[in-house]
Amino acid sequence: MTLNKPLQALSQLGSFLQLYSSFPQHLSGFEKEQAKQLDLALSQSLLHNSWYTKEDILWTLKQWGKTLQALGIQRDIVQASPCKTIALISNEHPPLAQLHDLLCILLSGHKALIKHDVRKNPLLPALADFLISTPSFPKECVEFTDQKLPPFDAAIVSGVKNGGYFESYLDQKPHLIRTPKASIAVLSGEESKKEFQQLGKDLFRYYGMGSHSVSKLLVPKNYDFSSFFDGIYQWNPILQFHKYANNYDYNKAVYLMSDFKILDNGFLVLKEDPHFQSPIACLFYEYYQSPEHLNALLTKNKEKIQKTVSKNGEWGTSFGEAWLPKLNTHPKKNDTLAFLSSLL
Repeated sequence: MTLNKPLQALSQLGSFLQLYSSFPQHLSGFEKEQAKQLDLALSQSLLHNSWYTKEDILWTLKQWGKTLQALGIQRDIVQASPCKTIALISNEHPPLAQLHDLLCILLSGHKALIKHDVRKNPLLPALADFLISTPSFPKECVEFTDQKLPPFDAAIVSGVKNGGYFESYLDQKPHLIRTPKASIAVLSGEESKKEFQQLGKDLFRYYGMGSHSVSKLLVPKNYDFSSFFDGIYQWNPILQFHKYANNYDYNKAVYLMSDFKILDNGFLVLKEDPHFQSPIACLFYEYYQSPEHLNALLTKNKEKIQKTVSKNGEWGTSFGEAWLPKLNTHPKKNDTLAFLSSLL
């Protein structure tokens, strides 16, 4: 059975999010009422997490709006039968981090049972309420709880450091577990200032927090960072946010007292380091000797990498697109739709 009706609801949500984030004056009727709920959810999210900004959240809603509208033209998604209850557990930072997996569950025809504190992050429940309120969407397909999970058939766990605990907890059930990863940027030395400005979006959106934020650079040996610093300089107002500034001052002081060699442009610290997840306001970098060496580095560390951004997307994703939502953003091994299809 095709999912034409639910797809219509998702497409309708996409249209609503684009209007809400860009042209709220054009909302009418049912959408105006839903906008009031989303306004409240947005305000509560900002109140409970000072790392969020209204601008970042509206940008995220707009991008998901585009993705959801694109879903409306698909006709090859088949509903699972019988429907399974999929527990969704996430410890990822950005708002709507669980939306990708929720969409995949719904598109596969399953029910989503989401472990979620609605009071602290009400954005996802607000979007789910929009879907449930449309006539074409099954009302029983989404359930939120901050209590012990009721019985479920399978689970998706994201952003948890202690993957071993969940492996044991879910031993008797089908499960997909994703431990935290980092996104990286590959530089060739031929990037333009405009491309570095785009890379800045991957570095500083949500203050560099989250697995889609670039936290490491791979650069050719003897790379000159002056063009990179010049290209990202427009992001210097980020230092006006006191929590980011505190992290910048603290991490810079720690590195200097430890006699680490660092590069610094006044709002971002660069440190040569083999690790992939850098502290807030810091960016690790590592040299590669040749294209073959670069390919070997990427292959060796593929389990640690969420996304790889580069000039023209040569190594995966183009500069400025690390945060763009897509349904195929996970490696094949951790592909959500493939996992859900395996439950049929």
